[in-house]
Amino acid sequence: MDMVLARTSFGAALLFLATLAGPPGAAAAGGIVDGGAIYIKGGTMRLQHDTQVFDALSLPNLITVNLEDTSSRVINVGWEIRFRRGWAVGTEYLGYKHQFTPAASPTAQGIATTKALMVSGRKYFFDSGNFHPYVGGGIGIGETEINNRRNAGTVDRFDFSLFLHVVLGIEARFNNMSIMLEARHLASGRDNSFDVEYDPSATGVLLGMGFNW
Repeated sequence: MDMVLARTSFGAALLFLATLAGPPGAAAAGGIVDGGAIYIKGGTMRLQHDTQVFDALSLPNLITVNLEDTSSRVINVGWEIRFRRGWAVGTEYLGYKHQFTPAASPTAQGIATTKALMVSGRKYFFDSGNFHPYVGGGIGIGETEINNRRNAGTVDRFDFSLFLHVVLGIEARFNNMSIMLEARHLASGRDNSFDVEYDPSATGVLLGMGFNW
């Protein structure tokens, strides 16, 4: 029951964040923007700390786990309103997973999952031409879940987190289509050396495509 309530609250928070920027069409109707974009990207996220201590459901209460360096699945989708002079604001979702192995029980492997929804701002450079470097960043909320119960493990935890992120990339625009390549860092504000909450802070490289109007 607590898990259901937690996930319901998280979903409501995501909906609130997604409405902060407002619908793209409504903003464009006001004549204050220069267009917009939707995009989807994939890639890899490398954890900042690949050895962490998790809270277990039975003795021993604290177990050390080794997490794979790079993520097995990464998805980043979002949209943004683009203003004149290269400024943009929008919302985006970032999700990734890492497999972990308890040091004392190598067969009890599990999955550490990170999901984040963020409000983002970006600055694109070069008004003309096809190539537009950009920098950006933002803040958001998300959830992390660590679980190895499927493999007879003792780790099962769900937490909320506040996220900060920064990006540096380049976008190649061709009419209404674009290709995007970026480096990204996501910081959770947690420090696993002081508590047993999973620290999903990671740096990655993403590649994707978008539709611009």
